[in-house]
Amino acid sequence: VAVLGCGLGTRYLMQNEPLRAEIRSHGALVTEFRPFTPAGKHTFPLRNRLISGMSEGLLVVEAGSHSGSLITVARWNRGAMCTRCPAPCCLRILPAQTI
Repeated sequence: VAVLGCGLGTRYLMQNEPLRAEIRSHGALVTEFRPFTPAGKHTFPLRNRLISGMSEGLLVVEAGSHSGSLITVARWNRGAMCTRCPAPCCLRILPAQTI
């Protein structure tokens, strides 16, 4: 399963088209955007929300200070597990007891 940050039919990251075709043949491409909706700065946090909603837990391995991963963590308000690797970028967003 691949969750897209754009609509189906969008020509985003065309070098990944073979991977999308394989996933389409053997899995599912999922998006909440209308067909041909272009990817943009605002679409990826929405995509991450959908990914986290489909997941049983969240693991942050590495994240920049303004990354989509941190946006996802900030919106993570479910009872499921949310943890991080002990990287400096993640220490300030998740308490140590979540390791």
